[in-house]
Amino acid sequence: MIDNGEHVIKELKPMITLLLNAAPHITMLLTSQAATGIAGEQQYLLPPLVVPEKEEADFQRLLLFPCVRLFIERAQAQRFDYHPSNAELPVIAELCRHLDGLPLAIELAASRLSIMSVSEIYYGLEDRFQLLSNRQSVQVSRHQKIKTTLEWTYQLLNPREQKLFCSLGIFTDIFSVNTVTDFLQTPEENSWQLVDDLQRLVSLSLIQVITQVPVTRFRLLETLRQFACDKLRQQGVYPMLAAQFADYCHRQAEQAQLDWYRLPTKQWRARYDSILNDLRSVLQHTLTEGANPAKGLDILQAMTPFWIEYSLYHECQRHIYPLLSEARLQGVLTLHQRMDLSAAAGKASTWAKGPTPETRSTWQTALSLAEQLDDN
Repeated sequence: MIDNGEHVIKELKPMITLLLNAAPHITMLLTSQAATGIAGEQQYLLPPLVVPEKEEADFQRLLLFPCVRLFIERAQAQRFDYHPSNAELPVIAELCRHLDGLPLAIELAASRLSIMSVSEIYYGLEDRFQLLSNRQSVQVSRHQKIKTTLEWTYQLLNPREQKLFCSLGIFTDIFSVNTVTDFLQTPEENSWQLVDDLQRLVSLSLIQVITQVPVTRFRLLETLRQFACDKLRQQGVYPMLAAQFADYCHRQAEQAQLDWYRLPTKQWRARYDSILNDLRSVLQHTLTEGANPAKGLDILQAMTPFWIEYSLYHECQRHIYPLLSEARLQGVLTLHQRMDLSAAAGKASTWAKGPTPETRSTWQTALSLAEQLDDN
């Protein structure tokens, strides 16, 4: 057995080949972030630990999850008398979810318990790479700190693969080969190169394969996504790529609106389920954070199908109603946009709540604006 072979993979390859030629009946087990590529090699990608569902509230069931038990065991190495309270267990479960079930990340988080509460550790995830770089942790000294580990893996990539990996950090949710191609506007002659590069990222566990039915979809674990976005910021290209992603999401939202009128619900959802969280992320960036209010408004006007299909009326309210009265947008929001947003809120309210006074008032506003614009 050879452990952590990725650091010397080039040196290992001839040695393993020599051993197998000399003793062809032996079996070798190698743990590594990179494959050797030797004939006969069988790869097993080790998945993260299973994490509890968000709705899981049964304390005894939470204790059955390996990720929760790992956190508690490593916490007890810091404080021998530590036993989580019923109030702490759901926070530990949420912490494990945000750490994607990664054992090293969970161990490093637990090592902070000597001076931080569970809640403080959880809220410290906003700056996770500082949180997970406990320089005083003896128990995890056999590991590299998590950011160093990711950096080392990142350096295994060639410049083209590095650029692709960082670009994928813009996606909030799952993505397919086609969505990446559309977003990055990959020329057709380079489409197979993109497939090869994605396969390389999968082989290094930098992206995860989530499903292969009906098409293969991938995602970045949140820790890896933050690492990729940090790289984009360091390179100074994050604003440009975020703007490009907003344009992509705008096209997707407008196409989803057109398809909503012609596709059966099941087919529409299968096609557009995966972009909802990306649309939310772009609205947060463009509208709430003010990066590009005009683009955010364009996307918002196309999102009525999402409010209705997923019964997100309150989310619709939260986005639209403040815009109709927000002073900073008065110079950006045209009468036509105000009409469209009022109509979008009216449609969502009609489907979600029916003919309530609030629904009537929203439609009356849309009608009044239409009359001003002579829009029939």
